[in-house]
Amino acid sequence: MLENLTGDGLEADRYFGYMMGYFTESPKGLANTFALHLAASRDGKNWTPLNDGRPVLLPEIGERGMRDPFIFRKQDGQYIVVGTNMWNSESILCYDSPDLVRFEAGRLLRLQSDLCELYGGFPERHGTRSLLRSWI
Repeated sequence: MLENLTGDGLEADRYFGYMMGYFTESPKGLANTFALHLAASRDGKNWTPLNDGRPVLLPEIGERGMRDPFIFRKQDGQYIVVGTNMWNSESILCYDSPDLVRFEAGRLLRLQSDLCELYGGFPERHGTRSLLRSWI
């Protein structure tokens, strides 16, 4: 729930606006943070980084970094976060979260080797969003 992340204590509709997961990377590598950052928007155009721009999840499994995060809201209102396990990995990272503040049950989901070659570890570029949903 977004109101938990903003910390303003205001009562709000359960779901409003947009939430974006991202990682940071710079051309010279000075601002790289391969971890889950969150930003919120009410209109989908203007974004505000949450948690003072710091990551909300620093992966401690796999290659200890996350790229290309996806956030899925489950029917029960909880979330699943998936992301690539850095570069050229045969696995993706997967975490459960009740509120996008706490992350639990971090695990690696191994991709089939032929999918790794075909998709190169970056599922969003290849329309595999529905495939990810079936795995999680």
